[in-house]
Amino acid sequence: MVRPGVYRLHSRFDSVLNFFDGDRLVSLVTARVGPGPANMVMDGPLPSALDSLEVSSAGLKLGGSLLTFDHSAVYRSALGAGRPDRLKADRGLEALEGWLARRAPSGSLAFLVGAPAGRPCGGFEKKEREWVRRACLKLFYSELQAGARMLKGIGRGLTPSGDDFLCGSLAALDVIERLSGRDLTRMKDAVLRNALGGNPLCNAFLGFARRGRYDERQKGLLKAVLAADEPMVEVRARALARFGATSGADWMTGLVAAMKGWRELWS
Repeated sequence: MVRPGVYRLHSRFDSVLNFFDGDRLVSLVTARVGPGPANMVMDGPLPSALDSLEVSSAGLKLGGSLLTFDHSAVYRSALGAGRPDRLKADRGLEALEGWLARRAPSGSLAFLVGAPAGRPCGGFEKKEREWVRRACLKLFYSELQAGARMLKGIGRGLTPSGDDFLCGSLAALDVIERLSGRDLTRMKDAVLRNALGGNPLCNAFLGFARRGRYDERQKGLLKAVLAADEPMVEVRARALARFGATSGADWMTGLVAAMKGWRELWS
């Protein structure tokens, strides 16, 4: 639930306007982007000139206008109750890993789960890939906190690949907790604490992932994976991969890599 407050513009895109009140995020989005834990879906185009907005119990104040909420359309961003079946989850995970290996966009971190890496453009990219591989070994097998710190901020763009990967890894811990019945609070907190940095948007997304809060694309994919619905896994993976240049693919890679790396916790 978005908290009341005055939010200032952080970043503007054709389909998304991001606003912050301190470290709290609100995003105005078009119907094409869809619902999420901090998304307010606009019925129509986004305002072209807007530097701030106010959220109150009465609605959303944009300039001098008050837009009321449609409470019948409130989006529930958590997966919901119930313990998933481990065998189905394993099959769904295998289907997602196969899709990433075949279809992940170039430049993503999906080389970590079998996608062709392609030839590095230069020495920096080669070193970055090796850094990511070493970070994953630490994250999953030896030094969780150091691995999260190594991945933080790695890559380019508004949300770097390493941060998207860590969001997917936190989603994996939510799934593992549901599959195993374990309490992984300390583990999730350790990942989050060491993943937070100076990018407020990444920090907000990491916080949502830590709390098991997902946008519509992410939630749809997780439900398809846990149901072992292979055709729907591919449909949902394609939809999520269209999010950002590589953000969706990096999130899915983090999910798959973490489910495999922490398999002893749930299999």
